[in-house]
Amino acid sequence: MSESSPQRPPFSEIEQQQIESSLRDILAQDDFKASGRLSAFLKFIVTETLEGRADRLKAFSIAVTVYGRDDTFDPQANSIVRVEATRLRRMLERYFRENGRDAPIEIRIPKGRYVPEFIRREPPDPAPSRAGLDDFRPDNRASDGRPSGNDPASLRRSFPPVPRRSIGLWSTLAAAAILLTGLAVFVVWQQLDRAPEANAPSLPRFADTDLPESTDSFRPVEPTIAVALRETTDPGLARLGQRIKDSIEHEFERADDISIIERIGNGATRVDYRVDLAVEASNSSVATLRVRVTHVASGELIWSRNLRDFALDPKSFDGERRPSDIGLAISRPYGLIFSDYRNRTRPDSGARRPFYCVIKAFEYFQDRTQTNFRDTLSCLDIALVTRPDFATGAALRAMLIADDYVTKVNGPDSSYTLADAMVSARRAVASDSQHTRPHVAMALVQFLMGNQQGFEESIQKAIDLNPIAAYALAQRGAVHILMGQISEGLSLLNAAIAQNELLRDDYSFYFFVAALMNDDRNEMQTWGRASATSRHPYALLASILAAHRRGDIAAKQELKNALERSFPLFAGDLRSGFERMGMQSAIADRLLSELSEAGVETDTPDK
Repeated sequence: MSESSPQRPPFSEIEQQQIESSLRDILAQDDFKASGRLSAFLKFIVTETLEGRADRLKAFSIAVTVYGRDDTFDPQANSIVRVEATRLRRMLERYFRENGRDAPIEIRIPKGRYVPEFIRREPPDPAPSRAGLDDFRPDNRASDGRPSGNDPASLRRSFPPVPRRSIGLWSTLAAAAILLTGLAVFVVWQQLDRAPEANAPSLPRFADTDLPESTDSFRPVEPTIAVALRETTDPGLARLGQRIKDSIEHEFERADDISIIERIGNGATRVDYRVDLAVEASNSSVATLRVRVTHVASGELIWSRNLRDFALDPKSFDGERRPSDIGLAISRPYGLIFSDYRNRTRPDSGARRPFYCVIKAFEYFQDRTQTNFRDTLSCLDIALVTRPDFATGAALRAMLIADDYVTKVNGPDSSYTLADAMVSARRAVASDSQHTRPHVAMALVQFLMGNQQGFEESIQKAIDLNPIAAYALAQRGAVHILMGQISEGLSLLNAAIAQNELLRDDYSFYFFVAALMNDDRNEMQTWGRASATSRHPYALLASILAAHRRGDIAAKQELKNALERSFPLFAGDLRSGFERMGMQSAIADRLLSELSEAGVETDTPDK
């Protein structure tokens, strides 16, 4: 056969018809209709595989064909294809759990690859079973060392023949939900030097006319957002606008706490917030970007910026940070979207709006009090009765109980145990195994229970699902610090902060411990001061030691009083507290020695 001859299709006619039928069913779903680019992504990779061109499915070819990039596209510098593949993988997972649970053929996208897998949900009844009938993956390598799935012959072998008869009802999978998580509270964006438009209104409060969330299967629990780019006939402005839009959406993916919708008005998924972008030429070499964020239901403008001097030269865009800063200002923890969402939600909205409980959970992590703990747990319990598949709620419930196990914030009569936390963590993973936060919650509980291997397996799953989830990297870094692996822990924590600067304060205690073990006095002062504003008992200990070392007696006493007042059980027996948090004995001994020198009681007094 000459090189110009077309490749023989890797699948039989019946097999190809089944896969194409499954693809049509998927693309007919409302949430896929609302995501034009993801639909085009899926159609492209399935079609290329069916036509024997799976070996061409690379980030570059997808970027050029689906996303209209030119031949200067660099997959190493621009992660749009990888980010979009993560979104598509989650949407497919949800579809086959819900509307497509009876589909005979499941389409999957393996992590780290773009060649789809086609999985038979259940072998046909009368057909004799044989090895390989359940999986027909076009990119698999057989156990006997046969060629990889990119070889047409192996593609044909990996897809078993389908009997020429009608296909009956196939077994169902357990229903679950997908949602992302949220953080909370209040935002002031200080990173951009442009003032908001003078007529931008203040954030409105909740109104009784605000409709409850839809209960349809496509309604995410977390806030939804769409980014709209105003069209232009100028190719240079269009190219710049698309790159800005991609950068903003990339930051939304980093947040892991909102759901991105690509088209407004699809009739299935209500869009809560809309980001409108307009790129206008300032002169022949630079442009101005106008950004407006609107609450869709009310039509109220809640945020706007005008940013000037964007270079039209595509090569100059690689170092441009402002689009990423825009994305962070809108979606980051304690950012604009979550602040506005909270202001529009009743305090008693656990059953009506489960995401409000997510906001309360992260408010608790900023202000640990017994009242906040109990209110938040009650809110999550109500939300989980209303939405049993609320994976984020179950994950945060596990994390709250784990936090109480260490800090004893709920008092001596608290009935919650690590076993309760494990039940919630398992429920979270079972509800949505394709989301990062349930695996982070599972990892935390496993570590506190002394299961280091379980921790590593769960945290690795979390990072595999979303490599840009900074909080997963930070959790792994914190555990490395506690285990005495200082350099590895610092490397992970620095990587997490590079992705999300707000984690700096949340993990200041672990940086302080690293500085203490490295005898770095300057870093101890830096991180001790950073810990002073935290409401976590660990951070208060770091601040006490930093104040003691610099001779600030008044600050030290004030911090000691705050520790004893807010966390009396933890402060009353620090050695036990360090043991509960899984700290290596050498680090605990060093901290206890330093604290004793600073005048802090470290053990339960003898009675």
